[in-house]
Amino acid sequence: IDSPIRREKNFKVPMVAQTSWKGVLRSAVIEVTGDPNSGIVTRLFGEATKDDRGKAGELYCYPSYFMKRNGSKDHLPKEVINPRKRETGAGKWPIFFEVVDRGSVTEFHLTYLPSDLDNLGSDLVLICESIELAMGVFGIGAKTSSGYGRFDLDQLSGTLHVNYPLAEE
Repeated sequence: IDSPIRREKNFKVPMVAQTSWKGVLRSAVIEVTGDPNSGIVTRLFGEATKDDRGKAGELYCYPSYFMKRNGSKDHLPKEVINPRKRETGAGKWPIFFEVVDRGSVTEFHLTYLPSDLDNLGSDLVLICESIELAMGVFGIGAKTSSGYGRFDLDQLSGTLHVNYPLAEE
């Protein structure tokens, strides 16, 4: 059985690592802005350098863990692909792989720490558009080109929490 699903170390539940979320969001931001070298991409996602003097980004993603809607941790269903020979069209070696069940739910958490408040409104709009693009169009994980890893946008809901210290009187 091919198991492309990442699992949490202790409880063995399917998960998406924070680095995976950040990578797919970065791709979505680049798609929305149209420029991989724009300042907003660097500002939001940071910059790596060879001498370890890189700059951290303003976005921080958290891992997500998948559970069934009823809260159970049932085994993951298996699907099969069967590569076929071009000449005969016959499959020879079926490959079984685990998938996260369609009825599973997860929570996505993101922290945005803006360096200045001038870009706050436009950044929040861009981040929301990118989350929708990443989850609904790009998908996350293996076999996304075959339709796996996409989220049902009709079921997508979110809450924005803003913590901003008020000026002292």
